[in-house]
Amino acid sequence: MTRIKLVGLAVLAVLAVAALTATASSAQLPNYLPVATAAEPTEFTATSGKTEFISSGLTLTSEKSKGTGVVNSEMDGTFDFLFEKVLFLGILCTGLEDKESGSVLALGNTNLRYALNSKKEKIVVVAFLLKPVHFSCAGTLAVVTGCVAGEVTPVKKATKELVIKLETKEKDNTIVKIFNLAGTAEEPCELKSSTNEGTVGLAAQKQEAKVTGFKNKKGAVEPEIMS
Repeated sequence: MTRIKLVGLAVLAVLAVAALTATASSAQLPNYLPVATAAEPTEFTATSGKTEFISSGLTLTSEKSKGTGVVNSEMDGTFDFLFEKVLFLGILCTGLEDKESGSVLALGNTNLRYALNSKKEKIVVVAFLLKPVHFSCAGTLAVVTGCVAGEVTPVKKATKELVIKLETKEKDNTIVKIFNLAGTAEEPCELKSSTNEGTVGLAAQKQEAKVTGFKNKKGAVEPEIMS
């Protein structure tokens, strides 16, 4: 009987360690609830007011924008964002594949990550991994690519609306590092740009996006970001 008890205790100990390890692993990164998958993604829509891009010393502005996207795992997703009435020195800029003057389409992937704010506090951010975005402005061509991250709120609360803020300081974003997938160290997250195929330099983006209209196959959902 004593031997059976000891074996039982050993099994319980192994299960306890496994549970703690799984909890620690899942706690390394923030995640979305309800959990989405590629087969059952969560869709969303997004809108923004004025957006500013600082590209190779040039400042471009967008009057408004709208977009859609999906969350297809605990922390990943995709997005498309259409910037409207994009201007550079009063000149309308257009994406290379956009038909409407003044419209620029941005596409890419998203990741939920941690980052440190200016007070060195850990916050939850959405990192946008951009495919090259082209701004053609009457003979001037600016190309923006790379990574840009902004704080997302609220967290640990089911909600119908998430707000993502991309903030800038001078000619750079305030968040230029995010924690890696292991959650153990920081890695760069910076926008890069070039003008007329010249030298590649740093770029920045200032934008506040409101994300709503969350739904999956079962209907409307209220996502919660766990951290």
